[in-house]
Amino acid sequence: MRERRTHLGYLADILAAEVDDRLERRHTRRVTEAKFPRIKRLADFNLDVVPSIPPRPWATSRPAPTSTPG
Repeated sequence: MRERRTHLGYLADILAAEVDDRLERRHTRRVTEAKFPRIKRLADFNLDVVPSIPPRPWATSRPAPTSTPG
């Protein structure tokens, strides 16, 4: 069953959706304009492109130690 809303409630919902959309587009535009470097992950690296690299040498290595603040 469809929810009954007042006219002002409907307009408030539309306004909230518009504000959310504008904030998302502003965030996307600012990140694009900042020209941050693309995020690169080892999992995304294609080993077939560079056959001289042994397959997954990092798979058997220990995790990097984490530093504790202070």
